[in-house]
Amino acid sequence: PSRPEVGQLGINLQSLTLNLDAPETKNPRVAVYTYTESGEKVQLKRWDPRSTMRKVSNTLAMAPKVGKYVDWERTMRRDKVTGQLFKKFTAGDHGWNKEEKAWKWSNLHGAQYSIERTPFRKACCERKQVLESGGAGNAVKPNLITLPACRVITAGILNRSLHPVTHRQAVLMADQIFSRCGAVPGILDAI
Repeated sequence: PSRPEVGQLGINLQSLTLNLDAPETKNPRVAVYTYTESGEKVQLKRWDPRSTMRKVSNTLAMAPKVGKYVDWERTMRRDKVTGQLFKKFTAGDHGWNKEEKAWKWSNLHGAQYSIERTPFRKACCERKQVLESGGAGNAVKPNLITLPACRVITAGILNRSLHPVTHRQAVLMADQIFSRCGAVPGILDAI
């Protein structure tokens, strides 16, 4: 493609594990942001493929609403008086899962797409190519290493160097150093 930084991003959120005290009481929501070339933070707009008739039928069928942005609402409702969390009506596998100790989003709620022709930062989408040394015709191959491999290498280097960091801190350092965008996932606001 002539502009690999322009396209559509699809995200399927299945579960979220929080390493906090009493994660079953948090009831998280997730929002997705991207950054422009100038570094400005922009919330990712959501693609809605439904026709007008489908929008009406989804409203009548009490299907999950489709918002303007790519985000996932809280999976459970909180009682205003007691503060307890309750599963939403016809939620299915949606909400807190006691066995897995994770917040789950059902398939109906979990898959979302950005609008078509969404621009992303070029640095995040470039795939550098290098010429293979030797061989017939100097074939082109990608110069890539996976992020999980970078995490293992970084954790090993920090452990051998006797730096007092947890495995999680080592993973976040690797993500920041080796990610094409230099961005790491994180919790911006927790209540």
